[in-house]
Amino acid sequence: MVMGVPDLLLAAERDLALPFPHVELGAMPPLGSLFILPVYLDRKVANREFIAFNAGTHRDLIHMRIVDYWDLARPVLGDFCEATELVAAQLA
Repeated sequence: MVMGVPDLLLAAERDLALPFPHVELGAMPPLGSLFILPVYLDRKVANREFIAFNAGTHRDLIHMRIVDYWDLARPVLGDFCEATELVAAQLA
C-alpha cells in the first residue's frame, strides 16, 4: 500500500481537466513537479531501459532513458499494475 489506500482506480478524463488545465486531456505528462503532484511509477515500467510519454499534447512525445526520468521526476516506486499475461509477456 504505497499510496495508503487498498485499491486504485483509473481516473476519468473529465476528472483530470481541473488539475491539468494547460494540457490536452489524455496527454498529461508524468512530471509531477509541473503540477505540484507526486509521481508514482510501477516497477514493471521502472525496469525498462526507456520510457515514452505525452508532452501535454497528443502530437508531442518525450522518449528518454528511465534513469534520466527517475532523476527528473523522482517517482515513488510501487506495484500498481496488474498486467494481463499478454502485457506481461510484452514487458518481459
